[in-house]
Amino acid sequence: MRIISTVVRLAEEYNFVYLQSSAQYFKWLEEKDRELFEVVKNLIKFSKVLPIGGMWIKSDTQLIDGESLIRQFLYGQRYFLNKFNKLCRIGWIPDSFGFLGNLPQILKLSGVEVFVTHKVMWNDTNEFPYHLFIWRGIDGIEIPVQILTLTYSGMMTPREAEIYWGSYKQRNSAPFTIYVYGFGDGGGGPTREMLEYIDLVISMPRLPAVAHVSEEEYVRKLKEYAQGAPRWSGELYAEIHRGTYTTNILVKELMARAEIALKEAEVFYCPPDLG
Repeated sequence: MRIISTVVRLAEEYNFVYLQSSAQYFKWLEEKDRELFEVVKNLIKFSKVLPIGGMWIKSDTQLIDGESLIRQFLYGQRYFLNKFNKLCRIGWIPDSFGFLGNLPQILKLSGVEVFVTHKVMWNDTNEFPYHLFIWRGIDGIEIPVQILTLTYSGMMTPREAEIYWGSYKQRNSAPFTIYVYGFGDGGGGPTREMLEYIDLVISMPRLPAVAHVSEEEYVRKLKEYAQGAPRWSGELYAEIHRGTYTTNILVKELMARAEIALKEAEVFYCPPDLG
């Protein structure tokens, strides 16, 4: 609530787009501060705040059961549609450590049109070759993907903007990328200082052209530039942080047991088909 309150105050003075993933956070805001929630709803209407991702909570997508993953999107998108009259068109999982080849299908069938991630750029052995590509899933369904070049947190100083653009692998063939700034790892959002830097970067002709855009414009332009992009089939394997899948086993075991119990409870709850 502290972060979104800060965003609301800054939105009165500056032109920017604030991204907020996970329906659960909006639900907590709705329950704890209805007045602030209504202000945020109005900012969403005018594209100042952008619900993103389409999931109930931005999660790992590899260890959890397929039914759990699908329902992340089902309940998340249902909430966004009921409360804000919109589906999230941008898939947003920047901080998970790799993705299986079934995710393009789940994204597309959930109403998501493009996908943004990051951690595969941290590979320690095999450098991932693209920042913009078409991801083909195991069933042939495809979705445009953009990978955050360096980070999902930043100040957006003139020097940062220059380095970020210079690190973008396809700046010549597809000169369009996304830069997210603010304290995003651990929370905090944008600050007044960052927003002042943005205005400075926008006004400097020698720097890459920078603009705040709506969800509609971002999706449209990403699809446009992705038309000639290379294709990647199957898993997006992140070589770093692999130990996260073998540590804290008790948490993972309890999660798996809960998933099994919930599915069994749902089966027993459903009345038999007596035809």
